[in-house]
Amino acid sequence: MHTTFLISALAFLTACGDDKSDTGDTAADAFSPTAGQWSWDGTEYTTDECNMADSFPAETIDATLWDLVLTDSGFQLDNEIWTGDPIECVVTGMDFSCGVTTVSAAESWSEDSENEGVPDATYTTIATISGSFTDADNGTVGMSGDLTCEGADCDAHGTERGTVAPCSTVLGGDFNRSE
Repeated sequence: MHTTFLISALAFLTACGDDKSDTGDTAADAFSPTAGQWSWDGTEYTTDECNMADSFPAETIDATLWDLVLTDSGFQLDNEIWTGDPIECVVTGMDFSCGVTTVSAAESWSEDSENEGVPDATYTTIATISGSFTDADNGTVGMSGDLTCEGADCDAHGTERGTVAPCSTVLGGDFNRSE
């Protein structure tokens, strides 16, 4: 079972109010990235207590394409591998931030395990993805995630997998339009 908090990010646009005299900004002045396929590049783990690099090597993260779709209130990210709802993010100026929570119940023990049955271990990952655009096609991105586990088999299951919860992982790189 892989916990996937590696799910990238981008953003909901924030628009100014209809009264243009408030700030001088208009919705037409709001920044938005270019819709299309985006990918991480140059990904590096700076903290990896969860041993996520073993399951999600930087090269795999960099090779994953994300569909960035603009919406009325901003944009969302999705791809064919991600099984959850599209990831919703907020843009403020040229900065972006989004939150992702995944919950996964362990389905089995490792192949060489002496344990039998379905493990009593439910993993929750709470991740924040944030970054800054340099223009409509380029930016930087970082992700920090915290993994926890609930259930009687968390310690044993985590030890077998090499990921004892609670733990944290932090990574970052560039985020660029791929088309």
